[in-house]
Amino acid sequence: MRILMVAAANSLQGGGEKHVADLITELAKRGYAVALVAPDGGDLKRIADDADVRYYPAPIASGYSSARVKAVRKAIEDFEPDIVHAHGHRAAMFARLADSQASRRVVYTLHGIHVGRGMLAPIKKAIERRLYSRTAYFVVTCRADQELGRELRILDASRCRVVYNGIKDAVYQGEEGSFRKEFGLTAEDVLMLHVGRLNPQKDQKTLIDAIASIKQPAGYDFKLVMICPGEAEARREMQSYVDSKTYAGKIEILPGRPSLARAYADSDIFTLSSVGEGTPYSVLEAMQGGCAVVSTAVGGVVEAVEEGSSGLLVPPKSPSRLGERLNELVHEKARCREFGMRGARIVGERYTLSAMVDQLVEVYESVTLITRV
Repeated sequence: MRILMVAAANSLQGGGEKHVADLITELAKRGYAVALVAPDGGDLKRIADDADVRYYPAPIASGYSSARVKAVRKAIEDFEPDIVHAHGHRAAMFARLADSQASRRVVYTLHGIHVGRGMLAPIKKAIERRLYSRTAYFVVTCRADQELGRELRILDASRCRVVYNGIKDAVYQGEEGSFRKEFGLTAEDVLMLHVGRLNPQKDQKTLIDAIASIKQPAGYDFKLVMICPGEAEARREMQSYVDSKTYAGKIEILPGRPSLARAYADSDIFTLSSVGEGTPYSVLEAMQGGCAVVSTAVGGVVEAVEEGSSGLLVPPKSPSRLGERLNELVHEKARCREFGMRGARIVGERYTLSAMVDQLVEVYESVTLITRV
């Protein structure tokens, strides 16, 4: 089977691109003929080269143009794939426009559904509905997105499968506790961690506002560390917002770093304030690392986090409620540890990379089988 991946970004800052990187690497290891279409350079180019995966550069990170469609079409014609697997709204638009056989071989994974929000929502929904018939199969990363996609009329539930994101075993660099020591924290202190790009979907201002509700524990300290990859200017703007708070000393904002495994393992609580998600890798990796999770109840987070067993869930846009739940766990460290152990078991049972790839291969085989028939 020949599988052509299409991605509209090339860094690993987004979950969709991380998914593509893991998928092409694992499929190549299993002996499949794999190629990748993506914007030139960046993390995906390096990973494709390391995996001996053919790479077709195409400038599809921004809006429509006939030249960009032709670039994707040229890659399809050259590679002659059995499956064209597009990841995300923009990549799927180009793949479905470029492929003359789209209806029989384009598999479209929706890494979270965002076309229903923002000023361009009507245009994005119209594009999705127009290209609906040029899709052989849909994949979503959580049941919530399957239902939302059906409601928005942008996917066919009878040609759709939920495939949870899967993660590899963590590789820990540095000695235990080294991440905590960066901030002067001891083993007795409580470290809260947030990982996410600074954008409206993540709604980090709600998280920053929530810290006001945390009461200082007796005998130990607490801190929130926010790792926010992306543009330095966005971090500076968010730092200014933090600096306006009387509790600014309780929050650190950092740029992205190559490996986060030690950060997850050294943290007590992972927290997310998003207004929308698919199945975020950050939550899965935090659970794998043994963090209790306090998050907004959105998308696949609800399916990954067991309320009251591995974490606590709150409504979006509610800093007071988020702060209350964080405050509970800051003052109940034993409960944090119990939640963390349960979360690690959940990831090991449900969210493995091998299971994700197995299920996607089943999707590919079902699509090619229908085509042959």
